[in-house]
Amino acid sequence: MPQRHESSTALKRCSRCKRMLERDCFGSDRSRGDGLHARCRICNRALDRVRDRATRDTPEGRATTKANNDKMTPERRAVQHLKYRAANLTKYRARDIVTQALRSGVLIRQPCERCGDEKSQCHHEDYSRPLDVTFLCARCHGHRHREIFDECRVAELGLR
Repeated sequence: MPQRHESSTALKRCSRCKRMLERDCFGSDRSRGDGLHARCRICNRALDRVRDRATRDTPEGRATTKANNDKMTPERRAVQHLKYRAANLTKYRARDIVTQALRSGVLIRQPCERCGDEKSQCHHEDYSRPLDVTFLCARCHGHRHREIFDECRVAELGLR
């Protein structure tokens, strides 16, 4: 097998967005000469989302998702739930407080703040302030979480 040499430069150009980024912004790919993907992680994630949306809406995509969910036994699902809950206790407490506030009338559900859809969910920007919520529909809520993820990645990479 040929010897792979790591480039002496600390930067690499993303083949999609054309930005010069640090090498740790790229995933590993042993099949490439430098051992890194051609696209940065942010671009890979964006392409994955496009592909996932396209396949999720096909019968084959829905069947694959269902098959993966069916592999998990109820016992295994319960164990994973407890592990997740223990790791995210602040989130669970904030959600419980919001649920109680909605039931008691302290908090009144509003339509989506972005699109006006009546079916809304509560979004926490900060779980340490449980009653400080934004009402978003499922679609806008997902968009908001992707925005937050991308903002964190950009800040982490020091691109702003």
